[in-house]
Amino acid sequence: MSSISTSPVVASAPAKTILFGEHVVVLGRTAVAASINLRTYAKISPRDGDGFQVTLPTTSGETLVWSQEDLSPLRKISPKEALPTFSPSYLSAIESFLSSRHPSLLYQQSLSALIAVYLSISADCTSGVSVEVQSQVPIAVGMGSSAAYNTAIITALLAFFGKVNGVGEEGVPSQEHQSLINHWSFQAEKIMHGTPSGIDNSAATFGGVISYTKGEIDHIDSIPPLRVIITNTKVSRNTKLLVQGVGNLASSHPTVVTPILDSVHEISRSILETFRRCVGGEVALEVVEGELQTFFPINHFLLNALGVGHPDLDNIAKISSSLSLPSKLTGAGGGGCALTFVPSGTEEDTVEQLKGLLKDAGYDCYDVQIGGKGACVHLSTLSIPDMTLS
Repeated sequence: MSSISTSPVVASAPAKTILFGEHVVVLGRTAVAASINLRTYAKISPRDGDGFQVTLPTTSGETLVWSQEDLSPLRKISPKEALPTFSPSYLSAIESFLSSRHPSLLYQQSLSALIAVYLSISADCTSGVSVEVQSQVPIAVGMGSSAAYNTAIITALLAFFGKVNGVGEEGVPSQEHQSLINHWSFQAEKIMHGTPSGIDNSAATFGGVISYTKGEIDHIDSIPPLRVIITNTKVSRNTKLLVQGVGNLASSHPTVVTPILDSVHEISRSILETFRRCVGGEVALEVVEGELQTFFPINHFLLNALGVGHPDLDNIAKISSSLSLPSKLTGAGGGGCALTFVPSGTEEDTVEQLKGLLKDAGYDCYDVQIGGKGACVHLSTLSIPDMTLS
């Protein structure tokens, strides 16, 4: 029988960014994503009494508490398998539970996912538990905020209820337990997004670099540290319409558009091979950086040709190009975010000048590293670290 922790458990999971393969992945080609060092933290603690207490960023600091008696009807129908799936009737019951008690509460899907995984992971345990979540990851800008949220909570819950143990020195679970976390996180992502690809939860769970082709996900661990600036245009976009537009273009003009799709695919395959060779010691970091510098602008212009660009994304590329730093759109395009690659050896004054120019243009910037570790349990702390960003 799994043992329940008598002390708080803190876990975290990273956000992600898409490096290459936006849109073409929907049409059967390869996309490449990487974890970034913006993280979401979850703390699970024992609580006096039998209540289930929740404090999330999305509840604006409000603490919600439900008794185990309140949750009992949901617990009775929650799946108890080690690798569960959540039935529509179970999720509908959770939605009814929340809407009847908190009709005006925002982000009910976040709470639905939390309740669903908590009741299944805790099984028949009705001891008091509190959940606190804090995050560095901005919401709804294509960085995988929901996957970081779900994966951090699930890692902490599984560790608290004794179903994930034996983590390494840096708190990284074993491969077996990573696969368990990833399964749970994918189920939670389905609650929030319906039919997710699996890229976001895989990046949050495994870290490093993730490739995705026709439902197959591959993982490259331990890539060298690489620096990018993620710039949020703050221009909203309709991802569904942008995806449909590319699909319509491809079906209407296949002889013209197919070579564009294939070119983006070949960029993804090339950089994946170069990452693997670098990790294996066959090529130097400079080779990876050289490919990124070459492929960023090419991929940006190819995506523009598919109709998913935006003047603000082009403006970011123009600003960074003036400082000899390459940029590309990332994610759905049509607004959203851009990536700027910062090669090692770039003068810090140049980076600060870039960030200043971008902020002066009205954009938000995140100076991050890609390819760090995925979900982990923080063995040496009982509290969530300060969330202040530099």
